[in-house]
Amino acid sequence: MRYVLGTSAVFLPVAVCYLAVAPIAPFIHDIFSYPLHYYARMRGLPFPGVRQLYPSIVTSAVYLPVLICCATVYSVYLSWPDMRRRNRIPSDRSIAELRKDWLLIMFALLTAMLYLKGLVRVSVVHMLVSLIPSLVLLAVLLERAWCQGYAARIATGALCALSVVSVLDASITTARSRLASGLTVLAQIRSAVQLPPQAGSSWCGTRDDLRRIQCLLLDTNRAEASRFVIANTRADERIFVGLTRHDKIHVNDNMIYFAAGRLPATHWHQFDPGLQTRADVQSEIVAELDARSVHCVILESQWDDIIEPNESARSSGIHILDEYIRLHYHRVQTYGNVSVFFRNPE
Repeated sequence: MRYVLGTSAVFLPVAVCYLAVAPIAPFIHDIFSYPLHYYARMRGLPFPGVRQLYPSIVTSAVYLPVLICCATVYSVYLSWPDMRRRNRIPSDRSIAELRKDWLLIMFALLTAMLYLKGLVRVSVVHMLVSLIPSLVLLAVLLERAWCQGYAARIATGALCALSVVSVLDASITTARSRLASGLTVLAQIRSAVQLPPQAGSSWCGTRDDLRRIQCLLLDTNRAEASRFVIANTRADERIFVGLTRHDKIHVNDNMIYFAAGRLPATHWHQFDPGLQTRADVQSEIVAELDARSVHCVILESQWDDIIEPNESARSSGIHILDEYIRLHYHRVQTYGNVSVFFRNPE
């Protein structure tokens, strides 16, 4: 009850403020309807098989919480016969060990519950919230294994080895990728901190016309597109940032809205497969673009060719939004994979 009251004291005021200014239908759609009907189908990733584990050992970490929970159950099972014998004559030691077993059981349940977070997009990143308590379990199991027999030692030792190897593989892979791209980022940071600011720039190298993203690293194409939007649209003018195709969606860019300081022209500005690929949603976007007479549209192709093993890789066959932009807008600037379009004159 204390936990419920404490949580309610934080959550309910925010919920009241939200409901005072926003309708409940979009909330129900985002939190319940879309996850229930679309999210797993459109965003789901399968568990890695042997072919995926061989070149990338770190991916095996997605199985660690399950294996550690199984080892925990086995460890508690091994301790119960001894506990039953000792509990015939209760002692402080038996009570302490019983409490330790219950602590292990609760930690295992917590690990299993947090594991649900990664069941849709199966990856190490999404399993991190479960991996952390599982490693605490593994540390306790390592201590108990030495007095629980040969099999317990082998199982716990193998899990420890898998944990260490996964971390080493992740470290080596990350180091190699950073050597290729990270040195450029480090050079930018080092020069921004050490060199005096140039004319028209802030102390960290960000130009004054992009002061909203001061000291954030934004790639050149988006930065140039944002500057162009700032220079050629009013501050209160809404813009639309989309993709070069909307029949198949992986993700989209919302950074340009913030960098340019312009509000989106549609409430569908965050794209998800199974939503913006639908005919009704694209028709709503077109209606909003028309109603607001949106002058500026930015399209980019960075994620067009990303294919995941789920339904987001399929084209919906719906091109209502693409056809509307093609007929009503023309290209005025291109920065790499980012293009700026203006509405055709009436």
